[in-house]
Order: sequence, then C-alpha cells, then structure tokens
Amino acid sequence: MPSETNAAWPRTVNSPSTTGEEFLRYELASRAVAIAMIAALSVLQLAGLTRYFPIGSWTDRHPFYTNSYALHFARSLLSSRAMARHLRLWSYSPFLMAGYPAGTRTEPMGDAVALWFWLCSGFSTVRWVGRAAVLYKMFVVGILVCIPAAAASAAVWLGFDWTVATISAALGVFGTFNYPGLMMIRAGMFPFFAVSFLCAAWSALLYHSLDRGPAHRVAAAIGGGLLTYLHPLTALLLIPASIGCLAECRTRKGLLSLAATLATAFAMSLGWLWPLLMTWGLGVHFANWWKTAGTMSGSLAALFRWRLPFPPIAVAAAAAYGGVRAPLRKAFLGAWLAAILGFGALAYFGSELKTLANLEPGRFEVPFFSFAAPLAAYGIRDGWNWLGQIRTPLRQLSKSLAVAVVVFFALVSFASLWLETSAHGPITTKLPDQAQEIWQWMEASEHDSRMVMESGWMVDENGGVVAPYFNGDIGMLWAIESNRELIGASPSEGFTAFSFTDLGNGVGFGKSLPSLSPAQFRRELETYNVGALIAWSAEAKEYLDRVDGLVPLQRSDPYMLYGVPGNHTFLMAGKAGSVSADPDCIRIRAAEPGRLILKYHYFKTLRADPPIALNPAPIGNGDPIPFIAIDNEVRRDIRVYNAGFSGWGGAVAACQ
Repeated sequence: MPSETNAAWPRTVNSPSTTGEEFLRYELASRAVAIAMIAALSVLQLAGLTRYFPIGSWTDRHPFYTNSYALHFARSLLSSRAMARHLRLWSYSPFLMAGYPAGTRTEPMGDAVALWFWLCSGFSTVRWVGRAAVLYKMFVVGILVCIPAAAASAAVWLGFDWTVATISAALGVFGTFNYPGLMMIRAGMFPFFAVSFLCAAWSALLYHSLDRGPAHRVAAAIGGGLLTYLHPLTALLLIPASIGCLAECRTRKGLLSLAATLATAFAMSLGWLWPLLMTWGLGVHFANWWKTAGTMSGSLAALFRWRLPFPPIAVAAAAAYGGVRAPLRKAFLGAWLAAILGFGALAYFGSELKTLANLEPGRFEVPFFSFAAPLAAYGIRDGWNWLGQIRTPLRQLSKSLAVAVVVFFALVSFASLWLETSAHGPITTKLPDQAQEIWQWMEASEHDSRMVMESGWMVDENGGVVAPYFNGDIGMLWAIESNRELIGASPSEGFTAFSFTDLGNGVGFGKSLPSLSPAQFRRELETYNVGALIAWSAEAKEYLDRVDGLVPLQRSDPYMLYGVPGNHTFLMAGKAGSVSADPDCIRIRAAEPGRLILKYHYFKTLRADPPIALNPAPIGNGDPIPFIAIDNEVRRDIRVYNAGFSGWGGAVAACQ
C-alpha cells in the first residue's frame, strides 16, 4: 500500500492524451489570435482604402471616374448587357471607332465586374446605371479589402503556421499602400493588383489539394476559372503552380485528377478567352504604360529602391531564405521560386525586350511581391526565432531593432498613402460643373452623325499624365449613357486595327495631323459621318481652325466644339429611310434596291435578317477594316446583327 506521505503528495502523470489535448488547445488559441490579427489587418486595409474611396461615395449614383475607373465601368455595362441578350461577354459595339468587337482583343481587361452586374441583376440587364454604379463600387472596394486575407491564405495552404500567415497578411497591407500599389489603385488597375494576390492564394490552394479530397480539387477548379475573369494575364500567373503540382503527382490517379482540375478551370475561362483568341490577329503593338527602366543600370537601380516599401532585392532575399527553410516539396518549391524570379525579371527588366512590351512589364512588380510574400513571411518568422536563441544582451537589442524596422516601414506606408491622396485627392465620383456643359454639347448635337472627341493624354501641373476629360477616361461611358456614337474619346480603347478610326495624340485617322491636309481631313469626316468635334489640345484646335467648313460653336477652355455642316448619313452608297445602331444590331429601314454600303466597320460574325450576304467594302483611305456592303434586291427593312463566333446567334436576341 502507498505510504501516507505518498498519499498526501500524489504524482501527476502526463499521459499522451493529456499532452495532445494541451497541444490542441494551444493550437486553437494560436489560430484564434492569428485570425483576430488578420481580421484587424483587413480592417486596417479598409481604413487605408477609405482615403482613396471615401465611405460617403460608396452609395451615391455615380461610378468612380478617376483615370480608368470609368472605362472599366463602361466596359462592364456593355458586357453585362451582352450576357443578358445572348450569354456572351462580347458584342459588336457602334459606340466607338465606327463599330468594333467590344470585349475581345480590343480591350483585354477582364469581365469579372460584368458577371457581377449580371448576377446581381438576376441574370438580366442592369437597366439603371445608378444601381450599377453602387454595385461597381462594392466590387472595387471589396476585392481590394481581400488582399490581407488572400496573402494569409497563401501561407496557410502552403502548410505554414498561423504566425507566418499573420506576417504574410501584414506584407499584403504593406504591398497595397506603397509603390506600385498606390499607383495601380490611382490608375484604376484594381483587377490586376488584386488578382496577383488571389493567384498566389490559388496556387497555394492547388498545392494544398494534392493530399486532400475531391472537394479541394473542385474548389481549385472553380476558383481558378473564376479568377481568370478578373484579368486576362491571370492565366500567366496560374501557370507556375500548375506545372509544379503536376510534377509532384506520383500516381496516375493523382495526375488525372489534377489534370481534370486544371482542364475544368481552363474550360470555365473560355467565356473570355475564346473571343480573345478569335480576334488575336487584330492586335497592334503598343507600349504606353508600365514600362521598366529600359537600361540595365536603371533596372538594377530599381532593385535597391525603397518601393514596396522594402527594396525589391530585400524581398527576393527574404523569399529565397524562406524557400530554403520552408518544408515544401522540391518540384513545387522550384516552380514557385521560378515564378518569383520570372515575375521579378519582367518587372524590372522587361521593357528591354520589345516582344514583352505589350504586357506592360512594369506591372509584374505586384505578382513578384505577392508570390514572394508567403515565403518571405516564413523567412521573417524563422529569423525572429533565430534572434530569440541568442543568449547575450544582443538578443534584446536585435529584437528591438527588428520591431523598430517594422514600425518604420509602417510609418513609411502610412506617410506614402497620406501624401499620395493629399496631393491627388480621392478617387472621385463627382465631375466638375464644366463636365455638365460638355455633356450638354453632346446631347444637343444631332444624332444623325457621329461626334469626334479628341482622345490622348494631358500633362497636369505636377508633370503627371492624366486623362483629358476631367481626369477620367469617360468617353465610352458618355457614349453609352447618351446613346451617342463617338470617334476617339478614350485613350485606352482599341489597340487593334480598328483604332485607325481615332483622333488624338497628334494623329488623325491613321496619319499624323501635319501630314494630313485639311482637305483630306474634311473628306475623312464625311467618310465616317462626323457631324461635330470636341478638341482640347492646342495642336488639334489650331489644326481644326484651318479646315474649311468647320464651324466653331461653343468654347469652354480648354475644350472647343466644332460643327460640320452638310447632309449627314450612315450610308456611303445606296438609299434608305434611316440607319440606326445599338450594340449587336444595326437597323436599316426602307432600304432601296441596289448596293448599300454602311459606314460601319465590317466584322466576320455579322449576319443579315432577312438572310442577305454581307461583304467587306474597302474604304480606300488606308483603314485596314472595311465597311459593310449589302446587295439588296427589294425595298425592305434589314437588320444587321452579331451572330457570334458560332454563327448560331439570332436577330431576335441581338436586336431586342
């Protein structure tokens, strides 16, 4: 029997089950604390975003206008209405460039907002622009708020602990409120910025799914397919992890399962990818924005600048150290590190290769940072633990210095956000009173012709490049709202052979203005049925003053409205009672027998109702895209409609 002493002092035995329970409680507590911190970082992210998007502007009836925000909104309206008509995200639009295939190679900027409009409208058309504006602002702010959570999820799905996830989320906040995050938010490039972090999270999810059940593969398939609708370059960001995971498949069953996952994501992307591929040959070279230094010395210097706010070379070093220490499978880790290296090379050296110029390689600084963040977070956590193992007074000094560095970078980020928004103001939802005056010019002009709005860029008082109409790319939006066909208007629209029909940046209808005689210019106005022009640059106004027949009508500096007197018609040849156009449908009423040539660009998916052959009619002025020719036999009404690439679309849906 035990002695009385032993009875008074019983020994505690730590059974394996007790130890496991304590460890589980510790893990749950650590996870709860980490989730709370990630949530706090998300709130901090939202608070920072309110400097750009004031809360009071979220529910008014106007979209964000600054820079490309209005253009994204207008494109989404067009695509959502096309979805409502015939479940396509692209359309033949008469609003710009004398007719062009909108939502294809002409404007590869993503369709996620269009799908958002379509879903929130009950799979129908967003009829009230004010409601669409609120939905748009919800989408913009919502997707940018997700960045800390996306960065944290990437770390968790890579198998890292919640401390690393918290650090990764903090890096997401740092990346948002420093260059290039601030620049992209200002420019309206929110889809690419957000999708860079979301793609890093998806890549980690795909890796996480290798040893999980079908539910994880289904989530990866659907998530990957949906992500591609945010921006066409998403597909490029998803490739490295896909290759790495395929290399990690050790069984035939696992390989087939992963291949099916990726194939499903690819099939889901065809809604935007197929129109892009079918119009790929229309593209023209452009390299207007997001260029790298262009020289080796300039590119190397960028690696050492405080811009993320950390120097990119420091981010790369932390990610490399984290990659060496992280318990990741070798093939996948190699693919992930190759992605960081590849995106970094594009981001800082890409413009030296002209073949990459159309990618606007400077933008890849964001994917470089977003893919580096979880590995860098692992390296930072590992480095912090190493500091804790120092047994001398140097330990406390080192930890204090590390905390001071974090505080310093946080202050730098806060100061960068404050200075940028103080200098340029928030993303606006209100246009100045002068905009209403220009809008009235558009409404007052006759709709039997097109209006030219000079496109291009202005230089502000700080030397920055800004859109010429109230610091917003609003041309397409105004065309949609006023149902007015425009030429020019947007500096960011086109980048294909259709953009020959433009006026801006000292170029008109494919030629520099000095090389285009006033008489030739006057003939071009007749060719494209132009009845009015709005110019803002001194060069264009000086040129237009020398064109015979143009009448100055209104002035509101720097804008000038000119009228083009004479008879206006959308027919180059033939006679008809009237010609009018809406997206996907051109209506010809009381068309007389004989050959009709419409002053609308021909596209291969156009058909006629009743069935009549449509033929391309070369314009003869250098425009690579011909007009539409119809050989009509009897007097009748004709509808020219977009049947889609399959040819199965009907006039009823297109012309509803």
